[in-house]
Amino acid sequence: MGNPFVNMPGLPEPEEMIEAALRRGSKATVGWITDRKKRLKLLNIRRIVASSSYVESRFRRVVNWWRGLGNVDPFYDTLLDIIVGRDKFKAAIRRLEGAVRIVERLRRRYISAVARAEAEETGKLWREFFGRLASVVRRNRNHIEVLRMARARLSALPSIERDVPTVVVAGPPNVGKSSLIRRISTSKTEVASYPFTTRKILVGHIFIDPGLVIQIMDTPGLLDRPIEERNPIERQAIAALAHAADLAIFMMDPSETCGYPIGYQLKVLESVSNMLSKLPTLIVLNKMDLMGFVLPEKVAEMLGKMGIDEFWAISAETGYNVDKLLERIVSILRAEARPRG
Repeated sequence: MGNPFVNMPGLPEPEEMIEAALRRGSKATVGWITDRKKRLKLLNIRRIVASSSYVESRFRRVVNWWRGLGNVDPFYDTLLDIIVGRDKFKAAIRRLEGAVRIVERLRRRYISAVARAEAEETGKLWREFFGRLASVVRRNRNHIEVLRMARARLSALPSIERDVPTVVVAGPPNVGKSSLIRRISTSKTEVASYPFTTRKILVGHIFIDPGLVIQIMDTPGLLDRPIEERNPIERQAIAALAHAADLAIFMMDPSETCGYPIGYQLKVLESVSNMLSKLPTLIVLNKMDLMGFVLPEKVAEMLGKMGIDEFWAISAETGYNVDKLLERIVSILRAEARPRG
């Protein structure tokens, strides 16, 4: 399952909805009826039905979409909370549901009133009804705006396929995360946006065989610095990624050409490992081509002091050892295969 908000129905702005409802009501017609009074009554009943049905249908489409969605995947549920506020979103849905019931009651009441009234009074009843219908829409202005904003931002989220194994690539900036994704992806990588970072996120796919497709994504602006440097929204976003991922790759640059000393990179590694403690994690040392394919002794010593005895020395630029890393990724994902969702 991809992004569940892609199919969220839209809502017009409140005043646009009122104007559209008025047009629908004003365009109502009746067939040829010789009795003028009956024709006038039927015309105003149809005006009431046409205008109210428009408003009701716009509200009901959103409510029915949400009720039919079932349980939202934890990844997208967390993003809903970050972007809109889960409670605020659900409250807006409930208010629309209540508005539908109010519109239904008003329609029944005024149709009955028109049926009982003198023909000359039915035009006044139609105008009175429409005023009350417009009031229902305006009273829900804030909730409509919440849902309009939610649709605009949530439907634009990239679609993470939750039925395929997912790998997230972490590490400080400029260590080669995007280069690795482009190197091992077997299809054109996609660039996407998320609300928790101003930078673009790269998503790639690796087709191993007909039975295994791997989704791989980098995490710029998120899993690239220690936990104490993060705000609450970023921490929520990391929790969302943990729901989406099956495996983490932490990339380092032992050449330090990324601009960060190895000590800082190891501090980020420790922080990310704690945040993604439930995920298997591969340590990848990139840019070996810049060091003559020989790991500096001080780096090996520092890794040993942290108890890290398994790591992969590669060059995403030249492809050195990337095939062996990919074999390890595949073996872990086959062994870790878990239910999605």
